[in-house]
Amino acid sequence: MDSLLYRFIFRVDFDHRYELADRPGTIIETILDTANDYWDVVGPTNNAFQINAAKNVAANRSRAGANFAVDTNAVSGSIEIEEGVEFEKFLSSEYLEVCNASLEELISKFGVKNLNRVGIRLLMTGGRAKDFDHHRDKVTARYKDLAVPPDASSGFEVSDVALILTGKLEHDIQFRLQTGPGGENDIGQFLQKKVERVKEATDAHEFAADIDIFQHNINFRGTNLLRWIRAKDPYARKLLSVAKYSSRG
Repeated sequence: MDSLLYRFIFRVDFDHRYELADRPGTIIETILDTANDYWDVVGPTNNAFQINAAKNVAANRSRAGANFAVDTNAVSGSIEIEEGVEFEKFLSSEYLEVCNASLEELISKFGVKNLNRVGIRLLMTGGRAKDFDHHRDKVTARYKDLAVPPDASSGFEVSDVALILTGKLEHDIQFRLQTGPGGENDIGQFLQKKVERVKEATDAHEFAADIDIFQHNINFRGTNLLRWIRAKDPYARKLLSVAKYSSRG
């Protein structure tokens, strides 16, 4: 089974813009004008302005809930896909196109010239768990001595083990990868909605991966969020391979 994406988060940070606090009406107008009736509900404006959608937004594959939020120093969005979707298909989803159009218009309208940080977070699973217990036991044996002191090793389970890697890729792109443990809550912790499919999906995969890919200090001119995200597909695949290898012990 291919790797599946269950939750996607993006965030763009910039210097504080007071106009974003003073002109919520302009924010609403900008987002709605670029979204082609995509969003359903306008959320509260006490902290970050938020607008939501609940429809088939992930490559028409499964039910999903999406939101787009604007704060005084950041624009962010997330999508939660109950049944999971292949990342490659997600990259062509309407959600990303809508968010990119709204983000570009907002940043241009409010005079943002430099992005302090651009990042995406992928909460995924991968691999069929034909011999999940075998891999789980090997991971337990491999990391047991590192994860807990000897006097606390009694009753040690794989749910106590996780592998976290951080580093830098080419073009100053940085990453953080967390994979494991192999417990039932791996996918459940990714989702705001607790659905029965969570356990079924966990049982069908041998590892879970939390992938954060980000870059600092980007000049917005010529920066396209959609293109930036799609260009990270090879990096995500490489990090998934690391997670899969680690799960095999």
